[in-house]
Amino acid sequence: MEELLVEATDEVGAPTNIATLAIIMTMVPMAFVGGMMGSFMKPIPLNVPVALLASLVVAYIFTPYLSLKLLKKPTKINTIIKEKNEWVCKVYLYIINSRFKKFIVIVLTAVAFFASLMMFPTKLVLAKMLPGKSDNTYSIFDTPTGSSIEQTRQLQSVLRIS
Repeated sequence: MEELLVEATDEVGAPTNIATLAIIMTMVPMAFVGGMMGSFMKPIPLNVPVALLASLVVAYIFTPYLSLKLLKKPTKINTIIKEKNEWVCKVYLYIINSRFKKFIVIVLTAVAFFASLMMFPTKLVLAKMLPGKSDNTYSIFDTPTGSSIEQTRQLQSVLRIS
């Protein structure tokens, strides 16, 4: 059983490390965003890497250890896997054995990918970080001391604040 756990952990190790590092690397630039959005998003690039590294510790240490202690040694594992996945293997072989079918799968995948990208420009999916300004928000701007209400209204009209 120990050998199976070491082999299984080793098999998923590299992809797990790469996925974790990729997600951490995408979070790092968020730490450098300034302004209101920067203060709004500041906890994200700080907390996500910590959570992901904690997840790696669980995946590499606790899960294999608890599996060793709590799970029974598998018997006839190869026949169980073959029986459960036989139809999947047949579908894969059906596609892989034909050059045309492989080409069709690649083309359909590319079409689906580019169709999903077109959701943004066609506004099928809206991508906004914060909602628009509502009546419950206030705009604060400084005017020189002693400014009249008329000067404040002029500034308001220039800045187009309603």
